[in-house]
Amino acid sequence: MSEQFYIGLGSGIKLLSEDWYIKEFGNISKKAFRSFCRALKVPIVEIGKVSYVEMNSFQIAMKAITRVGEEDFFVSGYLSVSSGKK
Repeated sequence: MSEQFYIGLGSGIKLLSEDWYIKEFGNISKKAFRSFCRALKVPIVEIGKVSYVEMNSFQIAMKAITRVGEEDFFVSGYLSVSSGKK
């Protein structure tokens, strides 16, 4: 039985599993991804054994931190490429 990576609720809500996001980010732990979501103020919805993140909310939060003029944003647990700081 394959794991369901998304749940579509009507025309505007699509929940993607945290495993899908982790796979897309490449080399990020589940703990780091959850910390990242908390820092972005994007809630994680746990349904049974699977945790989901609402796609549009995550996109809006990512857009907000990547706007021109915003400060650098570091994901918890990773080193800065330029300074080597955590």
